[in-house]
Amino acid sequence: MKSRKLSAVSIGVDSTGAGVLRIAGMLHGTVAFETTDREASDELKRALSDGSSCTAPVNLQEALMLRLDTPPLPQEKVCRILPSLLDVQLPFPASECSYVFMQEPPYCIAHAVRNYDLENLLSSLAQFPCNPARIVPPSAAAWARALEEFPQKNADEPHAVFIANRDYTLLLTGTGRNLSGQSVFKTSPGEPLRRLRLALGTIPEGIICICAGDECVPTTESLAQLEKSHSAKIVSAQSPYFFLARALAADGELNDNKPSDSNLRSGPLRHPAKTRRDAAPALRLCVIIAACAAAIATASLFSLAKANANAESSRESIKRQINKVAGYNVDLKGAKGVKTALDAAGQNIDNAVMTFVNDSIATAMPAIATACRRHSVTLQHVSLDSAGLTASGTAPDESSIESFIREINESDIKTARTDPPARNDGGSYDFSVHPATK
Repeated sequence: MKSRKLSAVSIGVDSTGAGVLRIAGMLHGTVAFETTDREASDELKRALSDGSSCTAPVNLQEALMLRLDTPPLPQEKVCRILPSLLDVQLPFPASECSYVFMQEPPYCIAHAVRNYDLENLLSSLAQFPCNPARIVPPSAAAWARALEEFPQKNADEPHAVFIANRDYTLLLTGTGRNLSGQSVFKTSPGEPLRRLRLALGTIPEGIICICAGDECVPTTESLAQLEKSHSAKIVSAQSPYFFLARALAADGELNDNKPSDSNLRSGPLRHPAKTRRDAAPALRLCVIIAACAAAIATASLFSLAKANANAESSRESIKRQINKVAGYNVDLKGAKGVKTALDAAGQNIDNAVMTFVNDSIATAMPAIATACRRHSVTLQHVSLDSAGLTASGTAPDESSIESFIREINESDIKTARTDPPARNDGGSYDFSVHPATK
């Protein structure tokens, strides 16, 4: 398979056979390949070593499945008490286990494995090398795949799935789509039928038995008598040796990183690829925020530079006009310069000149902007005239307001606080100022 396609394949790794990995790939619901670790290509071996797209099962004899009868409570409360219900039924503390819950109303199925066994499984797989990102209950994956490959004809059709390997056999039983029972026993010629009776009590008429694994043929032969006695249907999975690997690959493609994910590899044993995947959205958000901040900063610097240039141009224009009114070069700036020019011009000044002088107070804007930046003051309303500054805004604290007003007055712009500052919901202070005589 080409690299481009293999990177998109969900890989199932059946490690339940002694000393060999049975590997299947699933792409868009179709089996892409079936092989073993001994026949795998170098590219596939690298994918197994990385493991980010691989799913493997808990060892058959170490996988626990328990049915939890849940009380008639709202779903949110039921989810909170499930660990406690599981702890009561486990033969060892739930704190020593990794577990997942699968709702099958009116009950819940819990799948668990001891952390000690899970660590040993990962160490064993690392020898191949294989580092699967997902370790799932074999029963859930196998049951779903069996119903996919052998669709049910009616909603209450009884099923049994046998995955018979050389050492152990996994037996799954249920009705319709609901998995209700699991048992694991040592593989032996006479055991499948006996274990089926033990699991069900009474073997139902028309039961469908699906067989897979190394010992698929002997298992079907041992169940053959049910076809006559109970109208049972005994079938073998296609490519039975790779059935569980296919089931794991399909489970990965359907459920990986979804709410339905039954991955038992979590906490300290979590695969690095899962940690990176979870961190990716936060990292992308940080990059977006940084980019926005850079754009805003650039725009602010451009606006500030433009404002300063306009302010300088205004100052030069005002200076020229003041000198023109006074009839000579006036060294004083701001309001004092305007007053000197008016005194020099006499009392009979044209109304248009007076209008210009009143408007020329805009030269105070740079001083106001500088004071705002220095004392972290934000102004929402600003009005300037010959009397002084009228404004309202916010500041981080009262001392910043006082410092801002003091600096404005030192720039020869008359203003004073109107009322005591008021603390707002955000923790800053609202204030207002108006022209005042020093």
